Amino acid sequence: MKPALNLPNTALAILFVLLLFAPMATQLLSLADGRSTDTGENRTLSSAPGLPDTLDGWIAYPATVERYYRDNFALRAPLLNTANILKLTLGIDLAPHYVAGKDDWVFFSNDATTEVLRGARPLEQNDLAAFRANMRRTQQQLGDIGILFLYFAVPEKQSIYPEYLPGRIEQVGPSHLDQVSTAEASSHYYVDVKSVLLAAKTGEAGKGRMLYHELDSHWTCWGAYLAYRAIVEQGLLSTDVSVPLVKEQEIAYRNLSSFNKTDYLSLDFWTTPVTSLSPRDTAYECLLEKDARVQMQVVKTGTVLPYINGEQYPPEASYPDTDVLFQNWHAVNRNPRVSLKALVVRDSFASRLTPYLNRTFSEVLYVHYLPIRRGTLRVAIEEFQPDVVIYEFAERQLNDRLHRVVDILERGLKE
Repeated sequence: MKPALNLPNTALAILFVLLLFAPMATQLLSLADGRSTDTGENRTLSSAPGLPDTLDGWIAYPATVERYYRDNFALRAPLLNTANILKLTLGIDLAPHYVAGKDDWVFFSNDATTEVLRGARPLEQNDLAAFRANMRRTQQQLGDIGILFLYFAVPEKQSIYPEYLPGRIEQVGPSHLDQVSTAEASSHYYVDVKSVLLAAKTGEAGKGRMLYHELDSHWTCWGAYLAYRAIVEQGLLSTDVSVPLVKEQEIAYRNLSSFNKTDYLSLDFWTTPVTSLSPRDTAYECLLEKDARVQMQVVKTGTVLPYINGEQYPPEASYPDTDVLFQNWHAVNRNPRVSLKALVVRDSFASRLTPYLNRTFSEVLYVHYLPIRRGTLRVAIEEFQPDVVIYEFAERQLNDRLHRVVDILERGLKE
């Protein structure tokens, strides 16, 4: 006698097989999205490898093909999105360096960052004193040749919105940034951006606007604008350095509800892999009037960088080659009312500052900190002749006893 057919189990098995082979079938039918860059993941996806012509190439070929397929298999976006939805629903961290917080917030972190931010690894006073002495030496070194020096740290998202962290992470003391800000409270070349953002978050001036994205680790254009205003008002205007300030009234601010990435019927769900998924994900825009006198381009290639008016995406997000983020950018403002030049040592957070800084100075040279080698910053200063050097870095750079922040400047300024 034949066993009875269990329809639910059979249907489930058929569905499983279809899902298992759907990516391969879609790939063979050329239905996959052929983009080379994923702006949601902020990186360049692996390209198709050619046949190797060396023994070492053949040995590495299987791993190369695997990397390509992992980045480009069909239906990759919806499958990743579905997995991330399940993780967030269950409160599981999306990846080793992404902490799932409350209300579907996601934080970039690792063990060192988390311990430093919650105050479990405070700085020794001698380390803090050495850091201040080194930064003061840089200020004096640049001051001797007539250049004003300013520096500030961009707070991590969890420093501004700790209430969205999971309950297992509790504050036990001051972070390294808190200690630096307290020690530099009387300094005229340090800007305490964290205090500015916290005040805007809780005060009337903030207007309830979000300062950081719920999903991305970067600040919104509004958070960046408040930092920019503090830099100009506290670091420049207060020391009688005359520069124009982009005023809030010049900005058309829009708080746009983005698409619901958990909607299986939306086109975005099927085409846009993202770090995490939330119906509360929001797009922010701080739009300025377009100014034909302001232009920014990549120094190495001359490629013009768009979005210098404050649109949704930062400049580097427009290009398949994500290496543009680490190259030098040069902005020119032909407004006759501006005359001073600035050199900005930066990371990705400064991308949101460009719409405002480009209108404040006649020229701005943006130098990413990662490619800085011995003497390269000194050469850039000699050739560009800036009036102001602004050093911007993320709070996480303060993790390693402050050495990393100092070493970047000292190495770049050496003979």
